Amino acid sequence: MKRVLIAMIAVAMILASGSSVFAAGGSKTSIKGVQKKYSKTYTKTLKDSIKVTPAYGRKVTLSVYNPYQKRWEVKATYRTPNKKTGRLTVTYPAVWKAYGSATWRITAPAATVKANGTTKSLKAASVNVSIKDKLTKGKATVVMDAKSGQCVYADNAIAKRKIASMTKMMTMILLAEHKGLNDQVTINHEATQARKMSGGMGLKQGDVVTVKDLMYCAMLPSANDAAAASAVAVSGSQGKFKNLMRSKAVAIGAVDSTYKYAFGDWYGNALSTAFDQALIGREFMTNPRTEYLRQVARTKNYSFTTKKKKIKYNVTYSYAGNLILGQLGSVGIKTGYNPPAGRCFTNAWYYKGRLYISVIMGEPSANQLWKDVKKLTKVSNYLVDTNAGKIVVKQVPAK
Repeated sequence: MKRVLIAMIAVAMILASGSSVFAAGGSKTSIKGVQKKYSKTYTKTLKDSIKVTPAYGRKVTLSVYNPYQKRWEVKATYRTPNKKTGRLTVTYPAVWKAYGSATWRITAPAATVKANGTTKSLKAASVNVSIKDKLTKGKATVVMDAKSGQCVYADNAIAKRKIASMTKMMTMILLAEHKGLNDQVTINHEATQARKMSGGMGLKQGDVVTVKDLMYCAMLPSANDAAAASAVAVSGSQGKFKNLMRSKAVAIGAVDSTYKYAFGDWYGNALSTAFDQALIGREFMTNPRTEYLRQVARTKNYSFTTKKKKIKYNVTYSYAGNLILGQLGSVGIKTGYNPPAGRCFTNAWYYKGRLYISVIMGEPSANQLWKDVKKLTKVSNYLVDTNAGKIVVKQVPAK
């Protein structure tokens, strides 16, 4: 009886003040006028003119889902007009351009507002918007600021895929770290067997070359026998070398990378991600001990004569590499191709004095790859200029 009396007194006080309280849970909220799917080019500004009911000056947020961090990130906050139905224009921040595809959410959180002397309890409501702006035909793409490790653009960046001859970036990093340029290497059976497995330049068993020669052979024509010879020179066998590759990858944050051979095998369990390959490209371009490799990556032609059999070789950068090297600030790194992997390329370029690494994996053709590499470079520069591309895919070791 006492509790009932207290409740009756509370209701009487509310009525006397001229206010009312909505039933528990409050009024249902609607958000209308949203175009739920977009497909636009990166230079467009996207807006939605929406209608929120009830409005009464309540807050509305715009968030994007980060698929790598698995969380919603609030990018903008708005306030509706102080009326029952409020109209406002939601502008999608330029950061949408940094995703190949993204899900955005417009939310009117639950709120308690005062309107015309009445206290109103309003339920939350939200609506999702899908925006697609896939810049390349590749299966996985990423662009990384080499200094910060932060991504400028990311599309399917942590999907595990075959990487073909991009594998040789790691092989060459380890060769540079463990051997001197003038060290001599004897070509053994394991190196010649690598050529029979999936291609090479025909180095002869028992012949002798320098580490410097192996670098050009593995990087320019992407010779598998040269890569295998490099692994044997460092570890004694590719079986031991693959463990060294894995350890180095983990040390620089490329924890989703596994290896089987020192070159890009077709059928083994060697896998990586676009994000990991960007980290490896970053290591290639910034490690003090790989400085000479950076000169190799910018070279289009190289000649040498073997030490023992006196065979002269002329090696040339692959046709594909010549299509981008020197353009748009590109200093190149490494191509890759086999049928399971598709066309792949890790590129490095400087823009306004800052180094960027891009990776495209799984392109359908060489011509499409180079079109997309150039496009991705230009778009990334645009994203840098507009301060739009800032995606945290994973935390990485500082450089």
